[in-house]
Amino acid sequence: MKPGEKKYPHIFSPGKLGKVEVKNRIKYASTETNFNFVDGYVSDKEVAYMEAQARGGAGMVTTQGAFTDPSGEGKGYVGMMAIYDDRFIPGLKRIADVIRKYDSKSVLQLMHCGRVGGVHLDYTVGPSVVPQRLPRFREPVEMSVEAIEQCVQEHVDAAIRCREAGFDAIEISGIVGYLLSNFISAYTNKRTDEFGGTPAKRAEFPRRIVAGIRGAVGDD
Repeated sequence: MKPGEKKYPHIFSPGKLGKVEVKNRIKYASTETNFNFVDGYVSDKEVAYMEAQARGGAGMVTTQGAFTDPSGEGKGYVGMMAIYDDRFIPGLKRIADVIRKYDSKSVLQLMHCGRVGGVHLDYTVGPSVVPQRLPRFREPVEMSVEAIEQCVQEHVDAAIRCREAGFDAIEISGIVGYLLSNFISAYTNKRTDEFGGTPAKRAEFPRRIVAGIRGAVGDD
């Protein structure tokens, strides 16, 4: 019996998420390594790191977050990989291919870091101007409706590239103070338009991202 199998009897059995079948119930979670190049290209070290995670046996292996905008507003780490242009697809494909080699399902995470992004800029972006509590982060600029709509489209375009690179699934990061959670939180979202106020309106931005991606890449 494998370690943990007695307490979690189904963990090593096959499972299914939508139309994706996985060999077990273990998912390697996205981890920011800072191994990639400062211009967003995937490095050999990152590919080797992702191969090691797949070789470990997880049924699903998730990449680090990839930022979706050419301005770098969504970039929160110096060595964060990019997906805002087709020229990044070959490097991302290397990761998808190396994960598949071990019969694991490959997942690419899309991540806009919002108030904790803009690592190379002198500002960050968010739904509202709410002062930073940690001095290491730059002060946020409120996103216009046009900027929000552009950000939605950038996520959709990134999802299409993700599929072209051969990944089995997309994960949209909405956690720990990044952009999607900035909109959902009443603390960081003080808007009074269609993207703020009620819980439903604060969730409108991520809802549009999910809907846009579904419309572009289908339900599989």
